[in-house]
Amino acid sequence: MSDVRMRVGARILAAYIAVATIGNLLWEAAQLPLYTIWRNGTPHEILVALIHCTGGDALIASFILAIAAAAARLLRWPQLACVWPSPPYRWE
Repeated sequence: MSDVRMRVGARILAAYIAVATIGNLLWEAAQLPLYTIWRNGTPHEILVALIHCTGGDALIASFILAIAAAAARLLRWPQLACVWPSPPYRWE
């Protein structure tokens, strides 16, 4: 694999993880009022919970991406994608 292709792949990977992390941060922040920490916690405790949950979500997203990439590599995708038959669709 060429060096340029590796750098492009690394940029795409970094962009995916960054977008997923920002999305998860927004999602966790939107959910915070539903938990008791919102009413009973200090601002520091709320911030720690937000960072902790977002970090966990980012780890999960990264792990799932790694599993998907490994599965795609094991299945030699997309090299075999063009030879696998697709189901016939009939538009009537």
